[in-house]
Amino acid sequence: LVIASHGFGGTKEGSNDFSLKLAEKLTGNKIALLSYDFRGCGKSSHKMNELDLHDFIEDLNDIFNFASTHSLIDEESIALQGTSFGGLVTSLASSEFHKLIQGLALIVPAAYGKTWQSIYDESLEELKDHDLLPFYDHMLKRSFVVNFLKARADLSFEKYCKHLPSLLIAAEKDEVIPFDHALAYKEASSNMSFEKIEGADHSFLNIEAQEAMILSLSEFYFTLFKT
Repeated sequence: LVIASHGFGGTKEGSNDFSLKLAEKLTGNKIALLSYDFRGCGKSSHKMNELDLHDFIEDLNDIFNFASTHSLIDEESIALQGTSFGGLVTSLASSEFHKLIQGLALIVPAAYGKTWQSIYDESLEELKDHDLLPFYDHMLKRSFVVNFLKARADLSFEKYCKHLPSLLIAAEKDEVIPFDHALAYKEASSNMSFEKIEGADHSFLNIEAQEAMILSLSEFYFTLFKT
């Protein structure tokens, strides 16, 4: 089983039906894909402006606990997959179940929040009396923004997942997350495969780039689960 966490503000389907395409590729080798909506995203009834960073981590914990105890799932054959913000959440949550997973794949993952610190250097002080702060196209709890800016998912990865088989996929033309984030994860791992997809933007909207990403992911999982 692969448990997949999507990017910030995204949905379980992903861009261009990414999740469905990957699932079709994996099920041919008897690997299931469980993709879900974070609270405040997709078909969730929660509101994004009510959430803190720990709520997203809790979502993944709940999904993992549900899946790992399901009668149809082999609890010794589970991998995690995180895209963008979902990669950051996956790495932060790894402290809870790093001994229970076989490996993980990170797709254009955010490693730390300090990249966006300059956006808030002045506004955090100017808006000190405001409960909500702007974050991309959303207004979010101040505590979410503050905790996100302090987050160091790469350090959590190094502490708990350093030796786990892992795959990191970067996009050649990523316009959202700097390449430094990929390098931070590479330096934090002793067992990581790395691939940069040519012509890919952050959302892999280019069909050929998406197909290349799906091929890399599926080959990683086939090897990981020896299918």
